[in-house]
Amino acid sequence: TNIQAKIRNFNPTALNILKNYRDASFNMDIHANIKGHSINDALGELTISNCIIKDKMDEYILSFLSLKATKSGLNRIVSLKSDFGHININGQYNYASILQSLTNIINSKLPTFPGIPKVKNTIHNDFSFDAVIEKSDWLQHIFDIPIDLKRPFLLKGNVDDHSRKINMTLNM
Repeated sequence: TNIQAKIRNFNPTALNILKNYRDASFNMDIHANIKGHSINDALGELTISNCIIKDKMDEYILSFLSLKATKSGLNRIVSLKSDFGHININGQYNYASILQSLTNIINSKLPTFPGIPKVKNTIHNDFSFDAVIEKSDWLQHIFDIPIDLKRPFLLKGNVDDHSRKINMTLNM
């Protein structure tokens, strides 16, 4: 499916979609060329450009964000590139179960840690990831997380459900 859209002065609160952006207006250009039956088998690319989120007090500008999903053999490859950095995920995984995989692995290592949800069976996820985050302003504007990076944040690692292991390297 090939979709192109120009969104101007969109207010998601007026449609009860997002309550956190009370008086915000969204402007952006979207191009999507995606095929698949669900998010887990979708292949293609989504590009957002000229994104401006503006409210009475503030304005956030994202010039470019590209999300690309491809496949190589049994592996899925997802790449996100934007003004703020890039992220790559490569391997065999189910989007809906990635968070549960991480929870299961943490629970297997720290079973008495307070607040950790119970282990649930998941589809076997086995993937590697790498990310370089160069700017943190989007975390503040979109998720209200007060982080101000002074230099790039580098994260590499892999997750293996079968062996219940996470290997990660973080450089700041």
